Amino acid sequence: MSDQAPQQSKGRRGEGPSSRVPHWLRLPPLLLPLLRSQWQQQRWQVVLCAVVMSVLLAATVRAQLISTREAGTLILWIGGFVLTGFLAIGPIGSERANGTWRHLRALPVPGASVILAKWLFGVLSVVGIVLLATLAGWLAGRGLFVPTQWLLASGLMAAFGLGGWYTVVLLATLRSRNEYEAAMMVLSVSIIGALWFLVAAMQSEGDPLLSIPGMVGSAHPMLCWVFAGHVGGWHEGGNFLVERIPISAILWWLGPVVVLNWISRRRMRASRMLEALS
Repeated sequence: MSDQAPQQSKGRRGEGPSSRVPHWLRLPPLLLPLLRSQWQQQRWQVVLCAVVMSVLLAATVRAQLISTREAGTLILWIGGFVLTGFLAIGPIGSERANGTWRHLRALPVPGASVILAKWLFGVLSVVGIVLLATLAGWLAGRGLFVPTQWLLASGLMAAFGLGGWYTVVLLATLRSRNEYEAAMMVLSVSIIGALWFLVAAMQSEGDPLLSIPGMVGSAHPMLCWVFAGHVGGWHEGGNFLVERIPISAILWWLGPVVVLNWISRRRMRASRMLEALS
């Protein structure tokens, strides 16, 4: 017994920095292989979307056919909104239609870990595409009298907002059996999301906790779009960032990680208990 105690204490000391992370934030051990699998399946789709959006924004900013603010709004926000829905159609609907979803569920990992990997890859794809397009537009606008500072700030907020919106549309496709059902769900949720955004924009002034529409509007993942028009006028929108951004970050960024990770670890513990009893 005296020999085992030092070994246990050494093991606890040797767990490394990851042991200091709360268990509800530790990612599943097989998450990286699942992410590599997602990259192999969707890499050309992601690369093509990144190239198209980057070239389109850079050419529009350089040619100055429309103003930089209009180009950023149309391509980064509206185009990104459509892009996010497009990227959310395939991860689950196509897997079920092709029969590969059964193979994923047969792996020694909980289904929540598979969904977490698909969510994380989709969010990283959306954020990476929007940031690359923003960088391309910024480089194209250098040397011209265009608001490049606004473009960078708007691009960062678009990446944050669209990453949160991907959480919403992916949740809507969880029960889809094929790509058609997933597309219909994405379309329906996008229409509801546009109406939701109108409510959020109308309730963006004042304290959001004073009314139910204000509270509902504050939860919209793309609410920072309202602030994008005030970049440079921090006195008008400073409180906006302080109040709304943390709400969106907790609901649509931290929330999926905590919930899916908790479900995954709970089911892994249950399966180990069943194996021990058998």
